Amino acid sequence: MVNVLIIGMIALSIISTLFTFFQDIVVQKRKQRKHLLLSTICMFLPILFLLFIIFEPVSTDTRLDMGVEMLNAGEYINAEKIFEELGNQEMMLETKYAYAKQLYADENFEAAVKIFIELGKYKDSEQYLQRAELLISSSNSNLADSDNLQTEQSKLYSLAYQYYENGQYIQALDSFKALNGYKDSSEMLKKCIISVREESAHTISAGIRLVFAIKNDGTIISGGDSNYFDFTQWKDVVSISNLGSIAIGLKKDGTVVSTGPYSIDISDWADIVSISAGERYVIGLKSDGTVVGAGHDLGDGQLQISGWSNIVAIATGWRHTVGLDSDGCIHITGYRSSNQLAEINKNKSEWSDIIAIAAGGGGSVGTGHTVGLRADGTVVAVGDNSYGQCNVSEWTDIVAIAAGDWHTVGLRSDGTVISTQPNSNLYSAACDVDNWSDIVEVDAGCGYTLGLYSDGTVIALGYNDYGQREDTIGWNDIKVMPK
Repeated sequence: MVNVLIIGMIALSIISTLFTFFQDIVVQKRKQRKHLLLSTICMFLPILFLLFIIFEPVSTDTRLDMGVEMLNAGEYINAEKIFEELGNQEMMLETKYAYAKQLYADENFEAAVKIFIELGKYKDSEQYLQRAELLISSSNSNLADSDNLQTEQSKLYSLAYQYYENGQYIQALDSFKALNGYKDSSEMLKKCIISVREESAHTISAGIRLVFAIKNDGTIISGGDSNYFDFTQWKDVVSISNLGSIAIGLKKDGTVVSTGPYSIDISDWADIVSISAGERYVIGLKSDGTVVGAGHDLGDGQLQISGWSNIVAIATGWRHTVGLDSDGCIHITGYRSSNQLAEINKNKSEWSDIIAIAAGGGGSVGTGHTVGLRADGTVVAVGDNSYGQCNVSEWTDIVAIAAGDWHTVGLRSDGTVISTQPNSNLYSAACDVDNWSDIVEVDAGCGYTLGLYSDGTVIALGYNDYGQREDTIGWNDIKVMPK
């Protein structure tokens, strides 16, 4: 609409100039006034158009999108003002909650406590309040041996164990860390880190051209276009990821290794529990719930993750990054991320109880899509659906998900696999997984699908232009992670 108005303004300006030029040579004097009047109108119309553009009211949806973008960029105060103006109480609470969690992550516990008190029972504000108050008390040497501190430590210890028993390892980890050696919290902290790494580990990885896997002896086996990737020095790797020009591996000690034609600096990464690789960029989830990144941003903002906190899972597409926090909220940044976030916020009930995420697409084909696995085994998806990659609404009994460029794959609890069906025969081979069984892990690449059997052998379907399918024939002894 704005482009049309600008074009109209320019056209009318040209007409105005022409009338002004020729009015002096008009022969009939009695018509001169009419021409002058028309010229004057043409001179003022562009100004009216310009004023309309400047003062054109912004729609509620646009304001909401602006607020969501600010929220995800960490501009909490400005975001809250917009949601307050819109009368959107839910988003106001979410913004306050995100701000309080950021203050907590920044160790500004006093400020965080004030907001968590305001939030009351919203999400897990009470748990955060308890941990923050304990940390404040612990920092006061006069209260170090007080009965009050002992009571608070005991409450938090019970809460941490409850998180651990329920499989909420990131939340348990944060609580045990706050206990600072109370009872066996140091040992439990180590157990939480190991559990997070095992739960999020991937021992097979399907990229654009490269396919590789971890063997039981800790070495790497690779296929496809692997000439530019050197895995000979990789040892003690527990999880892997690749998409295009970078392959990364997470080691037992929480450090990360990389290889590929596009070099990145991750030498200072430590305390990492999960990894994911996009096209020429990578991200890592730290045990404290923050996220780090390295590589090329491509101007799309896929590495704008410094404000994320309390993240429990991460995923990368070609040019967008997705995070899942401990409250089940989705964070997205990168190419067209605002569109996906707006859609998620409009369908909050569908995007509730999310326990796992996947991201795909976003290269030369499509704009990328994001997939969420719900606690009840159903799946939701948002983003580019050009090839039906978001048609997952009827899936049930799913325990793991993977997203490729043009398709989405789900692993059922019985070891069978389901895939979206593209509306093009060009990509259908990668989706013919109905006969797969006894599968324990899946991954989706660019036009092909990779599956790991419980006996450590591998199956692949789809594209084979670089040998990424045929090279996996005969693979065995691939590491199977406990799930």
